[in-house]
Amino acid sequence: MKQGTAICYGLAVCDVLIPGISRDAFHAETTRIPSFSYNTGGDAINEAITLVKLGHQARLMSLVGRDLFGDFILQQGAQAGVDMGGVGRHPNLPTTVSLVCIHPDGERSFIINHGADNALSEDCIDWTALKDADVVSVGSAFSCAGLTRALPKLLRVAKENGTTTCVDVIRGPDGATKDDMEAFLPYTDYIFPNYDEGCWFSGETELDRIARCFIGMGARHVVIKAGREGCYLFDSAGRQDHIPGYAVEDAIDTTGAGDNFAAGFIAALMEGKAPEDCARFANAVAACSVRYVGASGLTGRAEAEALLAR
Repeated sequence: MKQGTAICYGLAVCDVLIPGISRDAFHAETTRIPSFSYNTGGDAINEAITLVKLGHQARLMSLVGRDLFGDFILQQGAQAGVDMGGVGRHPNLPTTVSLVCIHPDGERSFIINHGADNALSEDCIDWTALKDADVVSVGSAFSCAGLTRALPKLLRVAKENGTTTCVDVIRGPDGATKDDMEAFLPYTDYIFPNYDEGCWFSGETELDRIARCFIGMGARHVVIKAGREGCYLFDSAGRQDHIPGYAVEDAIDTTGAGDNFAAGFIAALMEGKAPEDCARFANAVAACSVRYVGASGLTGRAEAEALLAR
């Protein structure tokens, strides 16, 4: 297996995972739970940790606070084998903490503070390190204004270095405009919206029209994540494919499934696989990830390959 190096730019937060909590609990004055746990969270660090588990190298570029939660993120990332040298510490804003309420059906609700991730900007990018990357991956595009403004330059410089570029998106509070997307999509090899995000960004509801919208603004490939259904591939040459997902009988938490999908796809890209094979591997990695509470439960490459071989 060819080992690659990816730079993951975007969110690194602390997740407080609260499993098994009913949506009705928010109407009660007090709700007791058996337990809760802490974990790292955020698209960029989730991708980085999974990439290392899949046998690759990953360097994280993000921003945390000078507090205990920031210490925790740096420690956990380093223990997982991620290069954390690109993570800065904001002097005033706290680390972003996300309360992840995991409902009995495995779906989630989030409560998040205004933290250091809101100050992400191009100042957080190690431009020299870009030269050594096989892939530059952006997590949570549109999660905050500074991150979104940094994308055109980041992705353009990556492309000038001959690096493959990938962008995952989120329906952030700052929204997204056509001008924002037209600024960075011409430098984007792969973009990974889920169906709802694709509808929101494009204003369309049909898969091919969603994809054509992104491709029309410059993206070379559009990979629409569809949960249990797998994903749909589109490229600028007009090719379309549906790559089915995997049934997981023991799913307990979908936290980070999309991030694991992106990491699986990127890992396969760095190994030289064709896009449809990247998608199959990504589906397997995402399916394995929902067996665990939190985004970083995947045990390793062998688990994904075993599901892929079924």
